[in-house]
Amino acid sequence: MEKIKEITQLILNIFKIISITCPAIGIIIFTLYCMKIHFYPPDVQISDTLVFILIAISFGMLYVLLVGLLYWANLAIFFFLYVSRVKLRPNIYYNKIKSYKFKNYKLKGIPSLSDRIIIYIYGVIAEIILLLSVYSGVFSLLKIIFVQFLMLLLYAVIFFYNNHIFIKIKRTVNQNIEKKKPDKNEKVKFNLIFILLLFLIPLVVGQFSNSLIKYSFAFCGIRQTDVSLYVDKNYFNLVLQKKINELNSQKSESDLKNPCDDNMCELEHIDILLTNVGSKTLIFIPSIENKTKGLRVELPNSAIKLNLKNYSQSN
Repeated sequence: MEKIKEITQLILNIFKIISITCPAIGIIIFTLYCMKIHFYPPDVQISDTLVFILIAISFGMLYVLLVGLLYWANLAIFFFLYVSRVKLRPNIYYNKIKSYKFKNYKLKGIPSLSDRIIIYIYGVIAEIILLLSVYSGVFSLLKIIFVQFLMLLLYAVIFFYNNHIFIKIKRTVNQNIEKKKPDKNEKVKFNLIFILLLFLIPLVVGQFSNSLIKYSFAFCGIRQTDVSLYVDKNYFNLVLQKKINELNSQKSESDLKNPCDDNMCELEHIDILLTNVGSKTLIFIPSIENKTKGLRVELPNSAIKLNLKNYSQSN
């Protein structure tokens, strides 16, 4: 009975921690995004807490997926390099250390051939997904290569540490060094540092957070690209029409089509930078002549309506 109470209390404590950390992480991610686009939506309410929780969950899922892909890809590369360069030709690397026989030492963490084949398959699939993300412009190729290089170094360090290779090499130089049993607490701390670095390297060094934030916001419906938007006709005539005409030249104005009915006017190929949080929406209207340039407009939520019809299918 006491064990059931302890488990129940543990579950409640976990839910309490999640209920505090999830909104906090979501608010931090949301604030960083607002700083990047230089827009802070007014009238943010307590009900938006659910949105912040969804932001934290979606960003966390995407980031864990990215770290998992990097982990499997680098794990396959590491074992491939070890088997092809070290295990098959150990004398090249250990020739100078004659007093210690690495050939006869069974290293920890080296999987069997069947397990390595599975790791290679997962690694190839992960690497293909990473290359496809580079090809689609989600991540930079140079950053992916640099992050994978650092993670390979990290794998090498943890591999040497778990096999006490640094200590054994040191003993070959000075045989009088006393043998010490590995401290369990020290090993736990080292593994925690390894996991922490495994998650921090893509975030800090690779700076993959920008792309992940965009996709997590798109998943939450806060950010959308290339959509059709209905704007209140009165607001469109008073505010938007003049700005859109100033954005495009007279030659391109003839190509600009904004069909209107009695109440609403439709804008096509619009990027919604932020919506569904606060009382205003930030949109980006690209120029017809140059898609990289355009008009940033803040609109009240009451004056717009998203076209639920799939734009790609409607054309």
